[in-house]
Amino acid sequence: TGTYGYKCHIEAHNTIATDKTNVSTLDDCFLQFDIKFVNMNMPLITRSDPAFNSKVLCPVKLMTADTSYIIAILMGYVDTGLNMYIQYKDDTGWQCAPHWPGTYTGYMPISTNTWHRVDFHLKNGGSNQGGLEVWLDGVNVYSNMKMSYSSASVRIVEIGCRGMSLDNISGEVYIDNVRLSDSYLGSPQAAAAPVVDTSSPSAPAAVRDGTGADISETNSDTQLSANWDSSADAESGIAKYWYAIGTAAGGADIAAWTDNGTAANVTKTGLALADGRKYYFSVKAENGEGLKGAAANSNGQTVNRGPFIEPPLPITVPAYPNPYHLSGSTPMKFKAENTAGAGVQVYTMSGRLVKQLTIPAGSDTVNWDGKNTDGEKVKPGIYISKITDAAGTVKTSKLALTK
Repeated sequence: TGTYGYKCHIEAHNTIATDKTNVSTLDDCFLQFDIKFVNMNMPLITRSDPAFNSKVLCPVKLMTADTSYIIAILMGYVDTGLNMYIQYKDDTGWQCAPHWPGTYTGYMPISTNTWHRVDFHLKNGGSNQGGLEVWLDGVNVYSNMKMSYSSASVRIVEIGCRGMSLDNISGEVYIDNVRLSDSYLGSPQAAAAPVVDTSSPSAPAAVRDGTGADISETNSDTQLSANWDSSADAESGIAKYWYAIGTAAGGADIAAWTDNGTAANVTKTGLALADGRKYYFSVKAENGEGLKGAAANSNGQTVNRGPFIEPPLPITVPAYPNPYHLSGSTPMKFKAENTAGAGVQVYTMSGRLVKQLTIPAGSDTVNWDGKNTDGEKVKPGIYISKITDAAGTVKTSKLALTK
């Protein structure tokens, strides 16, 4: 039971089903569920059809702990339309209520494109102490409470679409409000259509350029990253997010709208980006009913791969090796004047923050691998480092990074 329900789309595929396997042993089992059939296309079961088993669909089945068959709902199409049958195995063998499909001696007609409620009561017991009762839309359509049914302890419930030959069947089956109990569930009644989500999900509150805090520049001309706040949808939940990239807010001229699954972050690679151009991410959510919400846009990130300008800054802080080879395996070290702790920032010559590091208290050095905040190797050139110690003293130096 709950908000979401279950939907199966059948189109030349194998069995689609979900098993609930942790059911407590039920010797007196009451099952209730709502079901709807839409656009069903099933082969006709003719009179005394020997092949009826390959022409029926099973949306609900109950089994024992070792997956032995107890009872199943079968749907079959005869010349009177779609009908429901109850197939079960008592102590004498296989049975079907009201009668086997194709015998033309009993019907439980089911109309399509509308919800129906099915209730049945299954009692485990030998020597005519077991039994089965079935209601369809509040009407008792079958009752036999004097059966020998000594292997009907329910432990597994299967919900979905099972058939001997689903290649012959197509359509959509909706199942909702499944209830399983060892006690009476109340007066069987006709199904009411479950609440349908007709509202769109909210837009993400914020879309940030980069992999963490919002950035304004990137030094990559082949990839862009973004992350965003989660959207909300109280009725059917968030099924997925979609993103697009454009040269204007809301645009999709760089990357068309793309399914991102449930992840709230993305890195799009394989791009051909122009130096000095600003790029924007747009993100929208899709709920469980397939409705998409309004898009939220980032404030953009500019590709910055231009020339460096060297300001006349003093070199007062040790950093070694300097020059530093980006292709080498030895990290660059920054050294403070004491062990009280310090912060280290690395900037481009244009003033863009590239990397922020921390020298912990008790140490006077920290390593840098030559990568920016996005984990990318920086471009060779001249950079500025700044160390701020615990007392607030700031010292700077120039760094020469080579290939």
